[in-house]
Amino acid sequence: MRTVKTICLCLGFCLLTGCAGVDNEKETDLASVSQVMDRIPEVYENEDGSVTSRIQVNLNGYQSGQDLVTAEVSLQKANRTQAKHVLWREGAHITEHYEEQNEFGQSVMVECWTTPDYVGSLSCGPYSSYISYSRGKLSSYIPGSFRLERRFDDYNADLYSLTDQLAFMTREDAFAKLEDCLKSIGFDIETQYHAYALDKDTLAAEEIHLGKTEGLAEDEYKDSWTEKDECYYFSVWQTYQELPIFYPYCGIITVYGDDAYTAVQAILSRDGIEELTVDQVFDIHSVKPVESMMEFEDIAQAVSDKYNQILGTDTYQLTQAELCYVVENMQMKPAWVLIGTQNDEKRIQTVMDAQTGREIVW
Repeated sequence: MRTVKTICLCLGFCLLTGCAGVDNEKETDLASVSQVMDRIPEVYENEDGSVTSRIQVNLNGYQSGQDLVTAEVSLQKANRTQAKHVLWREGAHITEHYEEQNEFGQSVMVECWTTPDYVGSLSCGPYSSYISYSRGKLSSYIPGSFRLERRFDDYNADLYSLTDQLAFMTREDAFAKLEDCLKSIGFDIETQYHAYALDKDTLAAEEIHLGKTEGLAEDEYKDSWTEKDECYYFSVWQTYQELPIFYPYCGIITVYGDDAYTAVQAILSRDGIEELTVDQVFDIHSVKPVESMMEFEDIAQAVSDKYNQILGTDTYQLTQAELCYVVENMQMKPAWVLIGTQNDEKRIQTVMDAQTGREIVW
């Protein structure tokens, strides 16, 4: 989580997902939502030039006859006073202020509380919904043993169970406590989540701290991992009628389906919330049903056309399509995210407006 927070502060970060343009000049047929959705196969297959499509289509809980919608969104506002009351348990602290821009482009003052040893911290803003909290101690050791970002070679989250129950509490009860905390500080959202069970044996076996220049930083290792250190790591998506809401995480990261980049991330132990990051969570209003949308095969063909227009000898494999809602310019709309790899095994991703077939490039 700390790595992600650092990334969020790097305004120069740019994530490449292939060429931005899609040629949508050819005429395509629009049909009602129910007609289009009822015709979508579980697996879409096609061979087209340098693109091979063996696409597993994931409707993410969409049910036949269900409406898809468009809507306006705004950020839910964190109750900063209540956040301090609920999360901050330290007495002495250092208060720092810095100026940033909120989601409206207005300059606001962000207040950050830090413990005298700079281990625990709490800050809210500049975006209305943004909160970053760390109790310190235990949560400061977790990144050395639990590494969630798939794009890095040291990713190891797959070694931790998504189904096991830890001795101190069930994952369902732990999430209920997290949900109560979120509601108490101003966030009331529909969600889906993954809960990684961070058990003491895997935490101990996977711990590694690299030195600043070379070798290992031996003094940063935890003396021992015991059952008291076990905790759940929650990665939480906001959803609308079960469909995930996808947006640029921290305003810049546009990787779909990676648990490192979800609206809420939290660590919960037997002692309570150890770490919490809330990025952007939305209020949804002015909801309107979608009347028509593009056929899925036209969406897939547009993506295939995009990659076929790239010069060179690379080949591309499209393997996954995810139905979701995307937020673009504070408007929510249904979209398809098509994911695959190119011949050097690099991940490729294209986000398509389900109504118009336009590629969405943030």
